[in-house]
This record gives sequence, C-alpha cells and structure tokens, in this order.
Amino acid sequence: MRQSIQRLSADADPLAAAWHVVASNYAACLVVASPPTARTTIEAVARAGFEVATGVEAPDRGLWDMVRTALEYPVERIHFCDLDRFVHWLTRFPDELRRLPEVWARYDLTMLARSARAFATHPPCQTLTEGIGNRLIAWRIGVAEADAFSGSYVWSRRAAQALVDAPGPRDLRFYAEGVLAPFRAGCTIGRHEVEGLEWETPDQYAEEIARLGYDAWLAQFQSPAQWRQRVEMARLWTESALT
Repeated sequence: MRQSIQRLSADADPLAAAWHVVASNYAACLVVASPPTARTTIEAVARAGFEVATGVEAPDRGLWDMVRTALEYPVERIHFCDLDRFVHWLTRFPDELRRLPEVWARYDLTMLARSARAFATHPPCQTLTEGIGNRLIAWRIGVAEADAFSGSYVWSRRAAQALVDAPGPRDLRFYAEGVLAPFRAGCTIGRHEVEGLEWETPDQYAEEIARLGYDAWLAQFQSPAQWRQRVEMARLWTESALT
C-alpha cells in the first residue's frame, strides 16, 4: 500500500487534499502496523499525520489491543476502519468520510454498512460467507440489513469497552464481536449505509491485474485456501452470534 499512502502527504495531490479535510474530523489518527510492515511504509504513514503503534502477531492480528489502545485517548467516539479500506474509501468517496460526524453520535455503535452495490463488488468467497454471517447477526441484534463485516464501525466509549471486556478467544471473531459485544452490553446500535466500503483488495494488485486480466487474477485470488480461510472465519462469526 506504500504508493497510495505516500500520496496522502504529497504536495498538490488531490488525495492529500481530501485527507487533510477528512483528518480534521478526528482528534487523533492511529495506525497499528503489523510487525512485518516495511519501515518505508511506516515512515510514509507517519508523514501522512498518523500516530503509528506496532502491532503483534496473534490470531486476532492485534485488533483487541488496538481498541484498548484507542480507549487511552480522551475521545468520546472511536472510528475503526481497516487501513486499506479507509484509503480506498478516501480515494473514491471522500465526501462520505467528511460527513461521517453528522451521523456517528446517534448510537453507541454505528455500523458503517456497505450498500448493495458496494457489497456486490466483493468476490463470492466473501459475499457468500459474509452474507450468511450478516443475516444471523441481523436476526440476533434486531437490526435489518446489519453489516458486521464491512471492516468499519464507530463505537462510543461504552461500546468499545464492551468489546474489550468481551469474554472468549481473541481471534478473527473480532469482526462479529465488534457488533455483538456492544449489543450484549445493552448499547444502542444503528446502521449507516455507505458506498465507499467497496472491495479494496484489487488496489494492491494493479500490476498483476494488468498482466493477467481481472478475471484471471480473480480466479487465482479465489483459491481453495482463500475459500477455506473465509469459511473458517464464518464459523467463528456463527459461534459468536449463537453465544
């Protein structure tokens, strides 16, 4: 992602201008970098104005520690978003990000839900597995068209603390618990639909896609190993929803 991130601090780059506007929504911007992240990428993230913390290698990719760290800041709301998704969103629909403060204080948890169009940009290995999980979670929490797996939420401190305090294994059920833990704690939950949370992964494979063609690249991406990983994640989400 280094090339895209470098644009965030580049003079006269429209993406940098969009980021400058969106960044004003936040008291602080924190990135938790996985241990293998290249030093040059970390430096590019820091130049863009993010505080950078080093993550850990763990089954949950350090996500629970990330929320715990965010709670150390004196803020009332925490907007979580996978960084690759955030940069794609900023590139494609910056006005959606700019206007998020208009809606993010309505509930303890605001699920940033993908529109039908945005969800359809994802490959079947994701839409089929995430679709099952989302229907189950929607039934459990009583919010129609819930989207627990968009990779982005806004939590109040109460909701974030409920997630940190949630019992159970620390693994990729995080993405279900990000919604279910606040629900179990009695937090209010709402849904805000956006276009910008499209499938962002192709952004990172532009050279391969140009060489192979998108269809051939997508067929390669949806390998048996990828399908197995997604089904295993769906199993974790189902266990959380039924607990």
